[in-house]
Amino acid sequence: MNWGIIGLGKISNKFATALKSVPDANIYAVASRSQAKADDFAKVHEAEVAYGTYDKLFQNENVDVVYIGTPHVFHAKNAITAMQNGKHVLCEKPISVNRKLAQQMFDCAKANNVFLMEALWTRFVPSFIEAKRLIQNGEIGEVKSIIADFGFRSNAEPSSRVFNPKLGGGSLLDVGIYPIFLALNILGKPNVIKAVANLNEQGTDDTCGILLQYENTVANLTSSLITNQKVEATIFGTTGTLQLNNRFHEPTSISIIRNLKVEKTLEFEENSNGMQHQIHEVHHCINHKKIQSEMMSWNDSLLLQEVMDEVRKQIGVKYEQD
Repeated sequence: MNWGIIGLGKISNKFATALKSVPDANIYAVASRSQAKADDFAKVHEAEVAYGTYDKLFQNENVDVVYIGTPHVFHAKNAITAMQNGKHVLCEKPISVNRKLAQQMFDCAKANNVFLMEALWTRFVPSFIEAKRLIQNGEIGEVKSIIADFGFRSNAEPSSRVFNPKLGGGSLLDVGIYPIFLALNILGKPNVIKAVANLNEQGTDDTCGILLQYENTVANLTSSLITNQKVEATIFGTTGTLQLNNRFHEPTSISIIRNLKVEKTLEFEENSNGMQHQIHEVHHCINHKKIQSEMMSWNDSLLLQEVMDEVRKQIGVKYEQD
């Protein structure tokens, strides 16, 4: 499978490293707005072709599937252009900045009969799959509460992608998406969403607190770009507790706790950086002529966008794309 990669920042470097650990994956082409940056990236990751424009990569007939690692606000445009050129797409999370654009992306995938998936790689790592299996098998009884946080102190400039509203900045879309995904994947669509946040001078959220209410369960979620948090997730059940240890979106261990004591801890080793699992899913789906993944479906991504849209509405963060 010949891969193309666009947007050659930190996340794409990590993705390219994972690609090299997948036997039937080939880093064929890379593209940046800078030819020099594309050349450097291609040299490091041994790509065959490097472009200074995205369109040239999309138009290359040898590219089978494109990974999109550009800033959030460009995901929809980049993905739609790629799919209109007949390319399958794996788009970095969040798949877009709002539900409306995400729906347009899925409509385009359907119209062009190409595969499209949000690259929320946590869904595919073995530790998360095992955690879900334990919960579904009743290991901790009925889930009654979830607490999850994801925060780090960013040293980025105010104009950077992390904070800039013109680039989809703020803690919610950057890291808050992980606690929300966790809650939705385990509990489904909430009945009530409540959110508060501290906004910075740029008008994006430095820190965000979210409460999701279900019929018999609540999820208490936080994200931050100005404080270092534990980055743990704890699922409380009627007969026990399951903890996804630091960093919970890529846990190498999960613990079962009873009576406030750790009963056992399961360890997981990675042969790469964890992103290879979603690559295997992409290959599986494309090889079986599927245009969406059952594990990370279009409806999963739309619900995620819907909840984040409501959170942004409540905290007062707006993007030009809204």
